[in-house]
Amino acid sequence: MNEGYLPFYKAENANINKEYMCEYTYGYVCTGIKQKSTEYVTVHDTAGALPTHTALSFAQNQLQKNNNKANTEYISWHFTVGTDGIYQSLPLDEVAYHAGDGSREYGTIWYSSTYDKADCIGGGNRNSIGIESCINHDADYNETMRMLAKLVAELLLDNNLSVDRVKQHYNFSGKDCPGVIRHCNRWEEFLNLVKIEYFAKTELQGVEFEWTSLTPTLLDNEGRVLVKGGTFDVSYKVVVKFDGTNKEYQKTAKVVEEEKIDLGDW
Repeated sequence: MNEGYLPFYKAENANINKEYMCEYTYGYVCTGIKQKSTEYVTVHDTAGALPTHTALSFAQNQLQKNNNKANTEYISWHFTVGTDGIYQSLPLDEVAYHAGDGSREYGTIWYSSTYDKADCIGGGNRNSIGIESCINHDADYNETMRMLAKLVAELLLDNNLSVDRVKQHYNFSGKDCPGVIRHCNRWEEFLNLVKIEYFAKTELQGVEFEWTSLTPTLLDNEGRVLVKGGTFDVSYKVVVKFDGTNKEYQKTAKVVEEEKIDLGDW
């Protein structure tokens, strides 16, 4: 099973805050360059674990909303996701500088001589939507991943893209990002969360789910595992509601303690 939770699906849309959208179309943060097409959704993470590394702080900070002068760094992205919410900073059809592949467009292959020195794809900046996921002290990154997966699935559907168009920053420049997901070997787990959201939004329209833990000292009603360490079973009930009909199911899952990975400076 996944580390720290069961993926209980909620039939709801991502709640996007647009209060801190960039207001200008000049400088290095807001490029004013329109994408020719959207071909990818690119995932990053903030890596550092400072308590201040929240989605709100990144939406407000100098690199986004408050830093639109022409002498700023070449760095920008469209969304920031954290346990405190989802914040949009740029219009989705505006090129952002987040992938490290310069002005290369979708369909190109190039050799990156920095980072991993690897063959990389183009279109990270020019043809993708960039998302920063927040790694901050005391936040529940499992919750962040689930919010991120919901947003990514909606972006795929809105742009008629399949799940294989979800990419890491690494794919465009060889940079070790999203570092935490990569070092914890959780990328495939994250893609599975995206697939759950994608499937539900395409195949389960109008279906509601009501989840109840049957082992409340071990598992809460959101699917969060409450006990750390050890191997044990958790049980839950789900009521599925559709077109005036309710069906109830009871399930049991095994929680297995996994080897912890030392993140070092991450």
